[in-house]
Amino acid sequence: MTRPPAPRARAWQRPIVAIATIVLASSSAWSQGVDRSRPPQVPAARPIAFPIVHMPTVLSNGLRIYVVEDHSVPVVSVRVVSAADSTFDPSGKEGLYAVTLGALAEGTSSRSADQLAAAAADIGTRVTPAGFTTTTALFPRALDLLADMLVRPSLDSAAVQRRKAVQSALARRVAQSPVTIPRHLFYAMLYGTDAPYVRSLVPSEASVASITTSDAAALYASQFRPDRTSIVIAGDVEGADAVRQAGRAFESWLGHGAVAAPLEKAAVAARPTAIYLYDAPGPQAYVYVGAAGPARTSPDSYAADAMGAIALVRFQQALRDRRSFMYSGATGFTWRRASRPSAFVGSTVVAASKVDSALVEWLAILRGLRGAAPISATELAAAQRSRVGALAARMDGADSLSARLAEIVRDSLPLDFWDRYAARLSTLTTRDVAAAATRVIDPEHLVIVVVGDRNVIEPALRAANIAPVVVVDASGRPLAPER
Repeated sequence: MTRPPAPRARAWQRPIVAIATIVLASSSAWSQGVDRSRPPQVPAARPIAFPIVHMPTVLSNGLRIYVVEDHSVPVVSVRVVSAADSTFDPSGKEGLYAVTLGALAEGTSSRSADQLAAAAADIGTRVTPAGFTTTTALFPRALDLLADMLVRPSLDSAAVQRRKAVQSALARRVAQSPVTIPRHLFYAMLYGTDAPYVRSLVPSEASVASITTSDAAALYASQFRPDRTSIVIAGDVEGADAVRQAGRAFESWLGHGAVAAPLEKAAVAARPTAIYLYDAPGPQAYVYVGAAGPARTSPDSYAADAMGAIALVRFQQALRDRRSFMYSGATGFTWRRASRPSAFVGSTVVAASKVDSALVEWLAILRGLRGAAPISATELAAAQRSRVGALAARMDGADSLSARLAEIVRDSLPLDFWDRYAARLSTLTTRDVAAAATRVIDPEHLVIVVVGDRNVIEPALRAANIAPVVVVDASGRPLAPER
């Protein structure tokens, strides 16, 4: 009896068979050259190195062009870094910077908003006044669109009104968020209720409604100008060609009008520790604890950042793992521009009935960082791994590179900041970090904000005698004591 022929592999099976054959052959060849009596050698870790950023090219109109090359994939990321931000909003017109920035995309002298959108759709790239990410081939066309928005905006009444509508909706959404009041109160008590940064956190519908077309035009003239702007270009470009392309696109941009500066203080007056309590009935309470920290340009910033990482681990271990006071929480530094002071701040949500116990535990953690519970070499090593080890992922690809470089430019940091950061953190000692903790954390000068049910929280806080309790309104003004 004749045996029937073996069935042929179906079309979809053939690639799988071929791949399996290649893998088996490769595996056999590899195994013949490997000494299995010895464990494989792990190569030494290579130091983190940020791609080289050359000194910026300054165009004749004052515009600075920063370029970092990355030819791994044909992608280019561009970010616009302005010297201004929402802290430049005049009092009573919070939201003006955001409205003006958004209005730049609502039409130019040569294109309507619809035409701008159509041009972006034609190249498959979302282009905003803050930048874009596109392919190498489409980089020149996207750059032209960006330049049109920044150099030749129409800023007419219709454009401003459309952005005001967007900003009003955002202000309404922010006002409805339960975290808005505690966050605003914390920074108001830290920096002062009238500080530009504090005002910028809560633009209201009323402040947005008061913005006029003239306001937007005046802000554009004084702040959106080439000598106060940097263009960051990262990705698959040649440095000289990228500068040439940017020069061609932005050469007609000229600045006009006086430059206004924000009324931002370089230092923060420390307040005696107090608990600022805002009444918000409900089963949960929002709690913020912190103090002003060093500027990011300060030599203290490296050790302070490591201390923040250690504080976060202790915070979560104590309040979540051991005491089950919270589900999640965070603590660390909020870094700001140039010489402006940072904030060392922690926040979480706990049951209203547990606020006093949570604060006792929390303040014990802060005192421990100052020396009551010395920072160990193991903790420092873990903090160094978490901070330095994450840098590689934060520099992977054009978007990440442009974001890191924009951060350097925005905060007036040296161009090799990330290399310095990795090197400095790697050489920190426990003594360095403990010294930073002592300088940043002063138990006698902390800002503590609690937003929750006053009837439940206030009696317990006063009985615990943690710190003076000041009942405040949403703006941070003390309320008269109840009789």
